[in-house]
Amino acid sequence: MLVATNLRAPFTAMAPLLDMIQNALNVGTSEAGIVMAIPLFAFMLFSPFVPMITRKTGLENGLLYTVILIGLGILLRSFGGLSFLYLGTAIIGLGIAAGNVILPSYIKLKFPHKIPLVTSSYVLTMGLTAAISSAIVIPLAQVHDLNWRFAAGAFVILPIITVILWAPQARKSTKEKMGDITKQYLSPIWRYALAWQVTFFFACNSILFYAMISWLPSIFNEIGLSPEKSATLHGALQLASAVPGLILVPLINRTKDQRGIATLVAIFNLLGLLGLLLLPAWATFWTIIIGLGTGGGFILALSFMGLRTSNSDRAASLSSMSQTIGYLAAGAATLVLAKVAEANDSWQPILIICMALCVTQGLIGLFAGRSIQISYD
Repeated sequence: MLVATNLRAPFTAMAPLLDMIQNALNVGTSEAGIVMAIPLFAFMLFSPFVPMITRKTGLENGLLYTVILIGLGILLRSFGGLSFLYLGTAIIGLGIAAGNVILPSYIKLKFPHKIPLVTSSYVLTMGLTAAISSAIVIPLAQVHDLNWRFAAGAFVILPIITVILWAPQARKSTKEKMGDITKQYLSPIWRYALAWQVTFFFACNSILFYAMISWLPSIFNEIGLSPEKSATLHGALQLASAVPGLILVPLINRTKDQRGIATLVAIFNLLGLLGLLLLPAWATFWTIIIGLGTGGGFILALSFMGLRTSNSDRAASLSSMSQTIGYLAAGAATLVLAKVAEANDSWQPILIICMALCVTQGLIGLFAGRSIQISYD
């Protein structure tokens, strides 16, 4: 749970600061949007290499190095100009990418019979930390006019505490014996249809979640909310995204498969976006609905990586594939959606595009949610 506090807040808490960054560095919406897209591309580029690295370092050491990278990135982005902001953000993205791949594998290895419970617990921790961070980031920036740099750098406290407390655990790092396991697989993970179904479900949810994380404050500003109120709702989105962890675990354990749950989270996403488009005065309610939907989809997608595989090595491979492609799609979508918003001088087309994606997510969930596993050849 300690590691989980570092895997979302240092990234997502930047969204409420984007308007401040634009004014301070004299950049446009697209340039500021790159700050939110860089980590997603880092996730995509680094995720394929994480399983290979952790086989040498061990899972616990891998998580320790992950947190150290995130801390270095936080410090770097808080000093200098736009180039330092981009570079530090990229380093944070590398660290989060490693953590995102390692944790499902670690859970599969250490808690093979409690995958939904432990997955939801760490997602809940991520969501709570990110929600608090988003809610306090604007007040931090406004304390004695300390500006966005102080607010962005303040989150270094998370990796510092985690390194101190996790270091003893890393001394007994686990290296699973992969040799005999790996030989059993005659085909790489990407040759299985089920792997692609899980990947596309994860990709749809990632696009939806990070589109909202990146641009919801700007959407709220467009409809007339103050920066403080927008930041609070941004935090509410992430807090709501953590709540499904309390609900999905008993559902996953009691249902024969997860197709119904996958359909339900897609419906929540669709309703929230439609409501935000038609009744923006109810922004708080619709934000919570979107948070419940995307949070549920995230927990479900991460659970698929363990439920659809037979051991931690295979889970790491599926996790790496899903996150490589999923975050590539999310990063590209973040930039494209910013361009669409600029071209139309409105955020309404973004909501319509995301609604279409909800339908796609629901259809893919009918396949990814089946109670089967990727088999050996």
